[in-house]
Amino acid sequence: MEELIYNIIATDEVKKRVGDNIQPIVASANTNGAYIVYSVTGEEDETTKDGITTTIVDAEVNVVTDSVQQAIAIKIELEKAIKKARKWQDLSVRAKRTGIAETYSDDKFVVSISFAVRIVGR
Repeated sequence: MEELIYNIIATDEVKKRVGDNIQPIVASANTNGAYIVYSVTGEEDETTKDGITTTIVDAEVNVVTDSVQQAIAIKIELEKAIKKARKWQDLSVRAKRTGIAETYSDDKFVVSISFAVRIVGR
């Protein structure tokens, strides 16, 4: 499911702001500039007598920057990307933000966005 989350968040607009610094789970210690770390935090299948009909994937994305303005700009682009998510591997998806938090730690601004993705037609 990491591929699904990457495909939702790695839009051209987000990449303009962080380049290729979009990593699953943890960024390397030598990552410079703004970066994004994402992870799948949960997964649940909905089933009927015919099998799995829908999968719900919970994810978290952390934006880490030196500037609060840059963090906010990236957050806005990520929220747009989450709202626009509609297809993945020929399956219908719907993504919805479920939470947001902003913090400052180790001289970095961190914005955490939680969201859920519904994959229909599995």
